[in-house]
Amino acid sequence: MNTTALDIEAPGFDRDSGVGIVMVPAFAATYTIGGTVSGLGAGKSVGLLNNGGDGVTVNANGGFTFATALASGAAYNVTVGTQPTGQTCSVTNGSGTVGAANITNVAVACVNNPPSTYTIGGTVSGLGAGKSVGLLNNGGDGVTVNANGGFTFATALASGAAYNVTVGTQPTGQTCSVTNGSGTVGAANITNVAVACVNNPPSTYTIGGTVSGLGAGKSVGLLNNGGDGVTVNANGGFTFATALASGAAYNVTVGTQPTGQTCSVTNGSGTVGAANITNVAVACIVTAITGPTSTGTGTATATLTGAARPAASSPVAVVSWPNRRRRPRASASRTASSGSRPPAARPPTVG
Repeated sequence: MNTTALDIEAPGFDRDSGVGIVMVPAFAATYTIGGTVSGLGAGKSVGLLNNGGDGVTVNANGGFTFATALASGAAYNVTVGTQPTGQTCSVTNGSGTVGAANITNVAVACVNNPPSTYTIGGTVSGLGAGKSVGLLNNGGDGVTVNANGGFTFATALASGAAYNVTVGTQPTGQTCSVTNGSGTVGAANITNVAVACVNNPPSTYTIGGTVSGLGAGKSVGLLNNGGDGVTVNANGGFTFATALASGAAYNVTVGTQPTGQTCSVTNGSGTVGAANITNVAVACIVTAITGPTSTGTGTATATLTGAARPAASSPVAVVSWPNRRRRPRASASRTASSGSRPPAARPPTVG
């Protein structure tokens, strides 16, 4: 270089040699972004992003590094682009500014998701106006349904869990039954539980009472409303087989009288209320007595012709005397209780 001349040169040009010098600046230092993954399930993968791009897929627990290095002073922001199946991964230490070293402390932690849950429900039909039915799932988690239509229990169940819908409280005057009420939860809500309600039949009550005065070895046939017969073979209580609804009429009559007796009914008719009928009274009395004649050549039958009286009184009997040699009077009286023989026939008095 000529030292006597004014030494003014353009940058990058050697005046003495006439050769230009190209000035190449040094490259800025860059640093990688990475960290570790933990909790990732076997066979699963997680997709990570830096600054919304520069993705990396991690297939196992351990370290990871993004392919693109960043210059000192550049910002980085690591996020999860694709979650592993059945897991959720979260990032800590994921954002900041690159300094003068690689970033290695980004932490990606993965945990298993809770099982998917599904609701249990269905429909109610036949529920009476103003009525309600209480339903239970697995003995709890109750829901009260006040109208026909859909219902759903509040507590959802995981896939694979069992469910069992039952009726906890029946509606007044109705009975509800459940179909499709139990099973195992799959991968969808249960919506086909069916609860069908029907009206209960009216409450029914029996008709009965007592028989008195029935002779030993005898029987009386009783009827209610002209049918529903019952045969009573001894004194004491009786009950018809067919119960009647509240509000129904009953009418007890004698269908078959016992031999030699007549039975009559008191308190035999009325309307069924809200209790069994137990006060029907059937009283039987002797109406004919048969025995041998005084001569032993025939039998005599005493037939009661009077109305039934208290036990202290005796009805009147009419006795016929067949096969007797002498003709008795047209009718003779005796008392059924005394058992006395009728007076013998007397020859007419000659005046």
